[in-house]
Amino acid sequence: SHMLMHAGMLQRCATLRSAAEEARSSTQFRELLNLALRVGNFINHGVQDGSKGARAFDLASLGSLACFKTGAVSTLHFLCLTMWSEDVGFLQGFKTSLQHIHDAARENVPMLQGSI
Repeated sequence: SHMLMHAGMLQRCATLRSAAEEARSSTQFRELLNLALRVGNFINHGVQDGSKGARAFDLASLGSLACFKTGAVSTLHFLCLTMWSEDVGFLQGFKTSLQHIHDAARENVPMLQGSI
């Protein structure tokens, strides 16, 4: 029925909103992005100091971190190990801080927009 479809769309929109808020407010996500930027600047520019190199990067490029390897370890694996070595609870806190991200990532936003 129309009411059920409407309620379903509202729930999907709420999931997207929750995921966006979690991404904005997650300290762990911010720390991971900061480390990714520092590692990228070191790889691309050979700089360790934050005053040189890039000040930002495209979030779409995060997927390439799993492909870029130094020896047997991917950059993504290195980032996770580094964060874990600084705080053994980091990965659990990261997962907890982004509870709705997985569901939001599976959402077909253009289709949802078309339905609204």
